[in-house]
Amino acid sequence: MRVLLVRRMKGDGPQSVSIGKNCDKFGVVVHELGHAIGFWHEHTRPDRDEHVSIIRQNIQGGQEYNFEKLDRSEVNSLNESYDYQSIMHYARNTFSRGLWLDTVVPLQHTEEGAVPDIGQRKHLSPGDVVQANKLYSCPACGRTFIESNGNFTYPLQRDAANIADECIWRISVTPGETIRLTISSLDMVGSKNCWYDYIVVRDGHWEFSPVLGQFCGGNAPAPIVSTRNRLWVKMKKSTHPFSLGFSAKYEAICGGNITRRERGVIQSPNYPDYYSSNKECIWVITIRNRNRRGYQVGLRFNSFDVERHDNCIYDYVEVRDGSDIDSPLLGRFCGYTMLPDDLKSTGNTISVKFVSDSSVNKAGFSAEFFQEIDECADNDGGCEHAASTL
Repeated sequence: MRVLLVRRMKGDGPQSVSIGKNCDKFGVVVHELGHAIGFWHEHTRPDRDEHVSIIRQNIQGGQEYNFEKLDRSEVNSLNESYDYQSIMHYARNTFSRGLWLDTVVPLQHTEEGAVPDIGQRKHLSPGDVVQANKLYSCPACGRTFIESNGNFTYPLQRDAANIADECIWRISVTPGETIRLTISSLDMVGSKNCWYDYIVVRDGHWEFSPVLGQFCGGNAPAPIVSTRNRLWVKMKKSTHPFSLGFSAKYEAICGGNITRRERGVIQSPNYPDYYSSNKECIWVITIRNRNRRGYQVGLRFNSFDVERHDNCIYDYVEVRDGSDIDSPLLGRFCGYTMLPDDLKSTGNTISVKFVSDSSVNKAGFSAEFFQEIDECADNDGGCEHAASTL
């Protein structure tokens, strides 16, 4: 028996999705998430009788309600055509009394004269994507990237037609990795503070994430690196005819230089799922605080599951007191039975190296770093040294 529940909430608030045994399949989950964001079954559209025939005598007892047609007051198809390929469409024999008995039969045929296949659970159809974008007023230009590398561009041709004046790209890579974005060419009219035509890059998944840079003019900036596994890029163009656009590429990287005022989190690639083979990631973490001196970097492991070996020669995490490969070693760790002890640098920089070999893979680690303050480093700390002679 398969059980997957979507609890629809009235008004604002989250939707609950509960995945039961044998329902943990990609297509099934995407189908149910479609319900969670507001999609009905395709075969229940008000215009469904023009596209499919419901064979009621073949429907299992008690399942007839799944085939009721919705009223136009209940569903809005946003002027999109009926979609046989939608991931929200039932298969021909869904809730059938017998495997070879049809419950939903397409009435139209393909250009080749074939009966359309219905009920696919492999991917969103182009129509699904269009409707979701319309429903949530997504930008007409741009896309979401989930691959480990890719590229995107805004037309650089002066005669390009139907060019949007705003595009948004969202980049999401494996948790535990960061993103290096390289704007390889830039040709947008410059202005003070880039008020009119510009590209803005944000360190996160939405328009209120911290800004990593805003660019215009003709000089491409240096590569930009995120602090986590998501980037948000927006291009805004005015009616100025001399802004031609830009081209950019991105790649997922593990490790990197991290500078913070207080704290943050690092994770092994793909955490909490198994990390990949043959990885080497090095994080150099620096805490900077202009308001005081005399502080170190603390490191605490909240989760740790790395291939075990007595000498940690296969997969391991290595922590050093400084930024160099020959900085003093604070510890080398592997295994999964105990969390490593909390660590602290002597200065304001600590480095963490993660290595995996070509064999066993585990869930990896998650660690937080934070500012450790030496209250006696200066008088501002209010610490008094006292000595007595006996």
